[in-house]
Amino acid sequence: MHFRNTFDTVLGQRSKVKLLRFLFFCQEELTGRQIAKRTGLSHLKAHQALKELADYGVVCVKIVGNAMIYRINPNNLLARDILKPLFRSEKELFLTLCDHIIKRFKIFAVSLVLFGNVIQGDEEDANVDLLIVVRDEMNLKVVEKEVDLEINEVYQSFGNYLRPLIIKSDELYRRYRVRDSIILQIEETGKVVYGKSFSEMANNNTEMMYKIA
Repeated sequence: MHFRNTFDTVLGQRSKVKLLRFLFFCQEELTGRQIAKRTGLSHLKAHQALKELADYGVVCVKIVGNAMIYRINPNNLLARDILKPLFRSEKELFLTLCDHIIKRFKIFAVSLVLFGNVIQGDEEDANVDLLIVVRDEMNLKVVEKEVDLEINEVYQSFGNYLRPLIIKSDELYRRYRVRDSIILQIEETGKVVYGKSFSEMANNNTEMMYKIA
């Protein structure tokens, strides 16, 4: 183990980060080929990275027959006390984002739905798309004011741009009935993080139909 600039060697390559992330949450002992397949890395790149991680002591390797089997070294201080909490915190980032959004809008919202790249996994685009369904005009106006604060806080906390789509429940119901493509795509690909699902909203007369003539 290097005692200065340790992360330069352990986390200095994307392939190593990907392998470590996988191994910390994998309950199996696997061969290099199996790990390469599950992580989407080439066998050569995975083998080289695993060898270096084993040299650092972060990964254990043993020979079973003709195969080399790898797992995280549970006794390694760097793995146990630094890297494991780091990857656990990384895994919880999305839940932290959801909690942040829910706390801001749950009083006013019928439903909060995240959609777009943040859900589909294509995070080259740093935007966070959020559908906010509110009950009435009064809640709409309050949320419009709160949105500016949340856009700034999400950017400061996560480095992402929040792109809210705010809609009243009666308008959502109208667009849902006419099979609006945007609303249907959000229903199909989005994730409800608070409140009612689309089917619940559509079937709930008190939430969706009280303004429909």
